[in-house]
Amino acid sequence: MFKEIGQFASMMRSMPALKEKMERFQKRLPQISAEGSAGDFPAQITVFVNGQMETISCQIPDQALMLGGGRLGEMVQTATNIALVKVRAQIAAEMQEITGGMNLPGMMPGFPGLPG
Repeated sequence: MFKEIGQFASMMRSMPALKEKMERFQKRLPQISAEGSAGDFPAQITVFVNGQMETISCQIPDQALMLGGGRLGEMVQTATNIALVKVRAQIAAEMQEITGGMNLPGMMPGFPGLPG
């Protein structure tokens, strides 16, 4: 318990620097990206997302179009979900670095420990 109190007091002293780091981090979110793929080559679909959880691009080869709408939709969904998991992991790792490993819940909606 005393360890957490000490960490909290230390964090409060460094709050201005932490706030600045968080502002820089939020501006950087669009540049963080990850990709997810689904399907087998040559019908492999690849989806790219950024740190704002936006789809940047979706690459669908002609061979994947022949699979039909249902299968194609599943592949796009799977590739997107894989990319989102990866980008969330990148964001969490960067947040751990910024906060020195402290868990700061509720700082970003949808992301435990991120600024909102």
